[in-house]
Amino acid sequence: MNYFWLLIYNIFYPLIFIVAIIFSAFNKKLRESLFGKFNAISRIRAKKSLFKKHNTIYWFHVSSLGEYFQVTSILKSIRKVNSSIKIVVSFTSSSGYKHASDDLFDLKFYLPFDFIWVINKALNIIRPTKIIFSSYDIWFNFLFFSKIKNIEITLTSLVIDDNSNKHYNVIKSFYKTLYKNIDSIHVVTERDKKNLKKILGSNSLNSKILVSGNPRIDYINDEFQNLSKDIQKLKILERENVIIIASTHDSDDKIVIPGLINTLNKFSNWKIIYVPHEPIKEKIMKIKLMFNRENHEVEIINDISHIFPDNKIYIISSVGLLTKLYWFSKIAYIGGGFSAGIHNIMEPSLAHLPTVIGPRYNNSPEAEQLLKNGGAVSIKDSFAFSFYIEELIENKDKLYQKSRISKKTIESNLGATNKIIKDLINA
Repeated sequence: MNYFWLLIYNIFYPLIFIVAIIFSAFNKKLRESLFGKFNAISRIRAKKSLFKKHNTIYWFHVSSLGEYFQVTSILKSIRKVNSSIKIVVSFTSSSGYKHASDDLFDLKFYLPFDFIWVINKALNIIRPTKIIFSSYDIWFNFLFFSKIKNIEITLTSLVIDDNSNKHYNVIKSFYKTLYKNIDSIHVVTERDKKNLKKILGSNSLNSKILVSGNPRIDYINDEFQNLSKDIQKLKILERENVIIIASTHDSDDKIVIPGLINTLNKFSNWKIIYVPHEPIKEKIMKIKLMFNRENHEVEIINDISHIFPDNKIYIISSVGLLTKLYWFSKIAYIGGGFSAGIHNIMEPSLAHLPTVIGPRYNNSPEAEQLLKNGGAVSIKDSFAFSFYIEELIENKDKLYQKSRISKKTIESNLGATNKIIKDLINA
């Protein structure tokens, strides 16, 4: 079956490549990614001295910035446990490549195009001791030829929900081929382990499957420890009356903004911090106009050097502020649940916030756990959104209890990094 899917993949991959080239003319991010891939081998060759025969080299591959954050705590731990290990990180997306700039790795580059001759060349230059994939971005030729070269392969943070298309027959066969060629697979929950075994069938008996949790929670917790102790001491009921709306798409805005307007009309002593998923000018002005039409004042800011003094709406026009902003808030809405799936719900929960999300949350085991425990609620329309928000505003005891549940639920998931490191370093 390996060779069947190898043939099929290498028939279709060139077609995908051609389509990507065409669409890159209209998409800046795709264009940046393709340009980076074209230059990947040159970038690797420029660091050839790094890949000496006696060096132990771990090659991490992540899709974008979110997946990079899933391995960040792992990279930090490797540096502490064995600083002689050389670490390289490859990216598919420009968002990850451009923003991952620190001392946790020795080289970053875009993953080369997944053509047999290109990926084989990259493997021959780097000669990795181990390859570690994060979550889902597994490229067939990269995996297949790494296996042929007897390179140890690990997959971390795998999530397979009950409704995943990986359960469908043809797709299942493809993923079975991928997963059975991975030496060690770290899933997030027991449910993911059960679903992975369904895909692997009899091959699951030969696979090393470990329930380790999500290492991104460890990374977020580490980041919170770097915040001012004064910020971390702000108990939920002592904070300002702030609702934070985070990582929204257009589909979220259409639900959330009418609900917020209803709530603000009743509770004028509350303020809103609005953080769109992509803070581009057109998006920000569209959100501002939706509020202005209902006579609500909006201020656009790009930093939080001042505490928000007035009871009005603030739209954040820059990235990288959410981690701190959650600690200035009492209630959070996390976007994405009315499109492809919700964004990071772990940060607001670790900041003690009860959260509101849309109906599409199966991509997040943490969201499912929070919903089950009562630290979060899923809404389907503007009415349900404003009803729940207003319930928390009017009932301080309920707000406090939801806050405690959120914090305890996410904290119970700390420790994934240590489990993965134990497997990586000691395997």
